[in-house]
Amino acid sequence: MKMAAVRALAALAKQPVPEQVNIAYGETKLVFGRDYIIPKPFDPRLITTVAPAVARAAMESGVALHPIEDWERYEDELAERMGSDNKMVRLLTNRAKNDPKRIIFTEADHLDVLKAAQIVLEEKIGFPILLGNKEVILELKKEIGFDAEVPIFDPKTKEEDSRRLRYADLFWKSRQRRGISLLDAQKWMRERNYFGADGE
Repeated sequence: MKMAAVRALAALAKQPVPEQVNIAYGETKLVFGRDYIIPKPFDPRLITTVAPAVARAAMESGVALHPIEDWERYEDELAERMGSDNKMVRLLTNRAKNDPKRIIFTEADHLDVLKAAQIVLEEKIGFPILLGNKEVILELKKEIGFDAEVPIFDPKTKEEDSRRLRYADLFWKSRQRRGISLLDAQKWMRERNYFGADGE
């Protein structure tokens, strides 16, 4: 059983570290190596990885008094021990995973926002779309090891002119009775929050 725990810890340490763990420890990107050889204590995967490995070893060695038949339920029960707040988060996360949507991050050239987008993608909660300065975003992605290909748009660039004008026209048509001019709409579409809200 001790060997099972050790092997489970060793295997987990070699897996990609969830971004929430990096954030919890103030790290940019934890990677298996000289400075990271075992999972961090606050890694939420520990309880659902090590305990089942030990339980399986106990069953295989014959010392388990109550063999586990439903492993998925057992892991859910372990996760529930992390508290009711975590249970609510897991319920919401599972619902999002069942029907992932596109999620627009309008300040993606800020490190915290980009990390949030990375978590959304890694947890399969949704499909991030990044808005902001493309060069800055690409540089930050490289810094935190966010290698996945995701759409990046900068509403202020010339290459977004046609899209920005199209969105401005849609916005103007829906708000013209409230005194919004087409010129106002075109100006506001250079702002990420308006551009993101009117995206297709």
